[in-house]
Amino acid sequence: MKKQLDTKILSNNALRISDFVIIITLLIITFLIFINTLNSDFIHNWDDNINITENTYIKDFSTHGIATLFSEKTPISEPRLTLFTYMIQYHFWNLNPFPYHLANVIIHILNTIFVFFLLS
Repeated sequence: MKKQLDTKILSNNALRISDFVIIITLLIITFLIFINTLNSDFIHNWDDNINITENTYIKDFSTHGIATLFSEKTPISEPRLTLFTYMIQYHFWNLNPFPYHLANVIIHILNTIFVFFLLS
């Protein structure tokens, strides 16, 4: 009985170690794919101008600004929660693109981990 338990514990640990190796590999691959974006500027012909550089709603990090952002009367077509995260980033880093790109890399890494656990 004890030998069966030891074998079961070892196989569970081996599975965890292999999962850990796969996760680390996925994290490294994901980071390497997106590392070039960290030193890039905003892409003005894509959507960075609409969402960040020319967006007046993200530039007012106050109670009134947040209420305006989430008001149904405010004509915004972009997801408001996304714009709220841009509002927080703008408050701390203004128009420095590095923190915005770093946040995106972190989100991609977290999504990679999420998909791994979802599929395993």
